[in-house]
Amino acid sequence: MPKKILKYAHYHQAKAKSGTQMGGFILLEVLVAMGLVLAGWIGSVNAYHIVLLRMGQEVQKRAQIHRELDEHEIKQSQRGINESTGVPRRNDPVARSSSSARKK
Repeated sequence: MPKKILKYAHYHQAKAKSGTQMGGFILLEVLVAMGLVLAGWIGSVNAYHIVLLRMGQEVQKRAQIHRELDEHEIKQSQRGINESTGVPRRNDPVARSSSSARKK
């Protein structure tokens, strides 16, 4: 064997016997780190989907409320009476007697 390879092999054996680790990560540390990153990613994606779902539901509720309000306003305009004041609308024909106004 060449001298460089033998020198490296002796160095590696000496490190292993002394109990010191060589620099770098071991496989378990890498797997734990990847698992943490993946869990964070999945959690954030799930939270994003929940927010989008709730926003969609709120938009649908708001649209339903607007439709019901429009229908209510249309019914009120067809009735001809404003509920807030209890007064008939101006466009409704009013029975007036012209003779009573002239007598006064």
